[in-house]
Amino acid sequence: MAGQDYGVPWTETYSEGFIVPGKNVIFWNEIIRASERSAIIPQSIAAVIHSEAAKYRGGVWKPTSVCKDSKKSTKENTVYKSSAAGMTQFLNGTWMTETLRDGTYLYEKASEQGLVADRPLLNKNGVVVKNKKDEIVYEKNFRFLQINGKISRN
Repeated sequence: MAGQDYGVPWTETYSEGFIVPGKNVIFWNEIIRASERSAIIPQSIAAVIHSEAAKYRGGVWKPTSVCKDSKKSTKENTVYKSSAAGMTQFLNGTWMTETLRDGTYLYEKASEQGLVADRPLLNKNGVVVKNKKDEIVYEKNFRFLQINGKISRN
């Protein structure tokens, strides 16, 4: 991937043999960890981030990237084109799904904070689903917060 983007030359990082654009080498460890967790090659992760993330001057990826509607936004009110957020521009539904998917970084952090629970799976009529052995089937879901702000028990 030779050439330049936003005035930032692509810099090869030789230890792993893949390319990260210029100053974005600061995200090297995060890209490697994401690659190890997801089994997606680091080159692909870096390419997605590079194409999706907003960039600071100088081409450094902006971790707090959001999809703003610049024509409708004002200093007092930000209008968003979509729920896309983060360096990979996941939509709200993707963030929720990844938080509940065992093995992801989001799941790990949400579990540490007690935000994920095994709940009985309900069918479309609200009846608890059971397997062939008459055992309750569970699914990962978010714990609900009570009005007083304390995390409820299962």
